[in-house]
Amino acid sequence: MRLAFGPGRALPGIRRVHRWLALAVGVQLLAWVVGGAYFSLTDIDWIHGDHWLRRPPPVEAGEIDPQAVALAVENACRRHSPCPLKRLDFVRLGEVAVIRVHVAGGDVRMFSAGSGTALPALGRDQAVALAVRAFIPGASVARAELLTRLPPGHEYRGHPLPAWAVHFDYPGHPVVYVAQRLGEVTAVRHDGWRLFDFLWMLHTLDFPGRDDINNRLLRVMAPMALLTVLSGYGLYLVSRRRRRAVRRSLGE
Repeated sequence: MRLAFGPGRALPGIRRVHRWLALAVGVQLLAWVVGGAYFSLTDIDWIHGDHWLRRPPPVEAGEIDPQAVALAVENACRRHSPCPLKRLDFVRLGEVAVIRVHVAGGDVRMFSAGSGTALPALGRDQAVALAVRAFIPGASVARAELLTRLPPGHEYRGHPLPAWAVHFDYPGHPVVYVAQRLGEVTAVRHDGWRLFDFLWMLHTLDFPGRDDINNRLLRVMAPMALLTVLSGYGLYLVSRRRRRAVRRSLGE
């Protein structure tokens, strides 16, 4: 005897839709799950390399000459009228206390906190010394390079340029980035961060830049993934109703 049930007639169509959707987005769903697990199970401070860094001591008030501050502001604003001063920072560059003057337009200049004289942008030796001082003791420097522009998706993206990239010969292949005009460490990158970034790229599906969460590919894949999940639930419900109908027809 041949039985025909409403749920049974719907079952092949739902199964077919679910199968093709799963084939299309299954790898992406796996990438989202693996990436989400890595994001949630790793300490973000470790990802940022904070466990390796030693922050320089703050500048004490006694190290700052008020006349040096006035001279630094005057020199920084000399080419501007009125002076577009945004803020002053007092930082330590090695053993030297430094006044960092920020003006509108993103321009930053450094001056001695003791004399107010202008300081040049960091050279290679200064940047390496600063990176070594900030990094864990005993790590040797492999090389240093000055970055003035970055390709899309570079691991230093979103940070100020120019910057010195100081590569260390140490497990995890860490690179300490030192902004040339700021005179400070602005980022640390290592293999754990690079894995994070790779999984983030798979998460956002922004392969060139990695940070655009509104790209077309993601807008296509997200609804398809939702349909895959919904069709799976639909397949389960229809199959369950079909089994019940079969059992009823057999008098169970």
